[in-house]
Amino acid sequence: MTVEPNPYNAPNEVNDSRLLATYNEQIKFLVSREIELFSDRLHICGNVRAIRIDANVPLQDLVTPPDRIWLRSRHFVWATWLNWILLGALAVAYFGFETRAMGLIGLSTIILIPALVYLIYNARQNEYAQYKNSSGVVVFDLCRRGPSAAEFEAFNNAIASAVSRLANHAMQRSGGGDVSASGESTPAAR
Repeated sequence: MTVEPNPYNAPNEVNDSRLLATYNEQIKFLVSREIELFSDRLHICGNVRAIRIDANVPLQDLVTPPDRIWLRSRHFVWATWLNWILLGALAVAYFGFETRAMGLIGLSTIILIPALVYLIYNARQNEYAQYKNSSGVVVFDLCRRGPSAAEFEAFNNAIASAVSRLANHAMQRSGGGDVSASGESTPAAR
């Protein structure tokens, strides 16, 4: 167990910062991140589009539940355009020329097969959980891809419960009530 000073608490307070869960996210050639959930923060490290990331996100800044979005990779758009262009070239070569330009038909067909495989591979939609701060700005997102994809919901629930615990602790220190996972506060028992 590591005890570190927490810059968000009073100057002489220390906070128990322990590792609660980890999540490994990977999208081939685009993202490879490890997200560690501590009792007071998220530690994100890895690569996103060839940019190295090593960042800490304080949990007290996050609002739960996260927004959910489903997106396809931009590779899907590229593959779609590539397939339309190749199909057009194939149609022009087959129906447009009297001599049936066999070289262009063969070349388009040879390129079209890997392009279709590329399109099918990237057709899958990726689910993202976007976490915002109290101002409504997206602080980070989490994707259901990679070796930890089966633990996606469990990790999101762990984040929500850690955020709720921190909010309850802050409310109790200030003399207020408890805060539920949805962000509603209840009166303090006296």
